[in-house]
Amino acid sequence: MHTVTPPCSSTEGCAEIVRNIQTRHMEELKYWDIGESFLIGGNGKVFEGAGWLRVGAHTYGYNRRSIGISLIGNFNINTPTQEALDAARNLIKCGVEKGHLSPQYHVVAHKQLIATESPGRKLYSEVRRWPDWLENADSIKNKQR
Repeated sequence: MHTVTPPCSSTEGCAEIVRNIQTRHMEELKYWDIGESFLIGGNGKVFEGAGWLRVGAHTYGYNRRSIGISLIGNFNINTPTQEALDAARNLIKCGVEKGHLSPQYHVVAHKQLIATESPGRKLYSEVRRWPDWLENADSIKNKQR
């Protein structure tokens, strides 16, 4: 996913955007905290939202069987940084190593599951090249919820 915010490249700048997202999610949307499992800044810094152990509120109908990783920025406009992309891949690897994700996990884009432009054209183009990409998400959509 993407946050559809300005991009960030410093820990301070990214933390401010994450705090703003947290405020919106809690005050406007009435979530208990940030809906995404993790957010990643342009500098590769990973911020924990719902994390591994709590059900997120990122993709209606899929929250209980997925994690939501959002890169900070608008990737219809900006290109994701290599640092952010590497951090996302390392986060997924960590999830598998720690037993939070199945070794047979699949990467899918937000827009494959619900009607949205997320993760943005430029990020979508990138993640479609990842080895665990699932082009046809219909198999996920058709599984018992």
